Amino acid sequence: MSLSESLIWALNEYGIFGVKILCDGSVKEEAAKTFLEVFTNKWNEAFNKVEVKYGDCESKEETDYPVKIKLADYGFFVHVDSLAIRYAYGEYYDLEYGYEAFDSTMEEMHDRFPGLEYDGYIAFTASDVHGGEGHQHEVSSVRKDNNKRTFDFIGEALRKILESEEYVPDEPEEAEGLKVVITGKLQYFENRDEITEYIKELGATVIGSVSKKTDYLINNDANSKSSKNKKARDLCVPIITERDFIIRFGDPDEYGIKVKNSPFWDELLSMLEALEDYDDTVRSLYAYSRWIKKEFFDRAIGIILTKAKEYETDSYDTLMKLVKQLEAGEEVESTDLTTNLLDGHMEARGMSEKADKIRRRDPSNKTISVNDTFDAVLKKAEEGDAEAKFTAGKYFITNQIVDEQERALNWIREAADEGIDEAVEYISWNSELFF
Repeated sequence: MSLSESLIWALNEYGIFGVKILCDGSVKEEAAKTFLEVFTNKWNEAFNKVEVKYGDCESKEETDYPVKIKLADYGFFVHVDSLAIRYAYGEYYDLEYGYEAFDSTMEEMHDRFPGLEYDGYIAFTASDVHGGEGHQHEVSSVRKDNNKRTFDFIGEALRKILESEEYVPDEPEEAEGLKVVITGKLQYFENRDEITEYIKELGATVIGSVSKKTDYLINNDANSKSSKNKKARDLCVPIITERDFIIRFGDPDEYGIKVKNSPFWDELLSMLEALEDYDDTVRSLYAYSRWIKKEFFDRAIGIILTKAKEYETDSYDTLMKLVKQLEAGEEVESTDLTTNLLDGHMEARGMSEKADKIRRRDPSNKTISVNDTFDAVLKKAEEGDAEAKFTAGKYFITNQIVDEQERALNWIREAADEGIDEAVEYISWNSELFF
């Protein structure tokens, strides 16, 4: 099981990524101190390995380490930030030695403290400079076959968030033109006529049966076996409660509904709009669906579907098909974000055939080396090398070298046109600079 990049960003708001160390209370303080000592040494060794292999490390002089310890009843929790080590003007980052340092620390802890167990999940985005690329890593001595698990680190985190936090728009969303079906018992309205009148006042239309043109089915029982619920699921029509409908489109205070904004939903929807990894996010949630009550899980999927439609993403119909397949228990292969970005960029510029050729090129055919000096990279860029153009262009922008901004933007555009994936992704993340 893995998480989409948008989910990594959203869950990172809660500081949950790390490892639970389960040990006897009599040794937990000693074990926590030992962990910090061992990891510090191994992290310094990792920096040295990266420096020997690639050159100067950008952050070698930093005194902060990417772990923090918090004592708990079960032992202690190790919160983990990014394990990426940056080098060569911050242009590249190494993951191998950072992960190696952490894993070998866990192995040594297990040897020093017999009986110690651990379970956790490390996930992080390298940095905004690198487009926010997500990395993740399961760390566990207690994981069993998924079907036999009674606990899951990420599953439990998602359960707590999705079952306790609601999506609340900053302003009521526009209901004008929506087609809504109502079924089941009511909670906030006296009868069907009253809720129908309320919906009409918001500008929506109440219809009698579920079809492909239905925007929402209002039902307070998400697990209902009714024919309308079944048809809504078959057609991937979002099923929401009265409460959810009022919160999204009306005034919650009018009905005594108290809600607060959710950091999870604020961040997730923002990142979904930026990254458009709707399919990977939906796939990730379904992977952990067994840990979440059906009504809250359906609510989450419904919000994502609605936002995909609202943002008018090209992938909405594909996303609906994916949900239907996942609901039926089918396995669906993941898509690649960079490939999608490359396709979109090339298609927009009338270069689809070139995009196909670029995808078939040898990714190891690098034209610049991490050991190149910046002057060497700059020279190659001026000679027309696409990879060097992107590297030098991003360096100028990142370091705010004003006199070189126009040339930097042109170089990155040209690098994207010539098929440098990183340039395509950089433009997508910094569109305000290029359009």
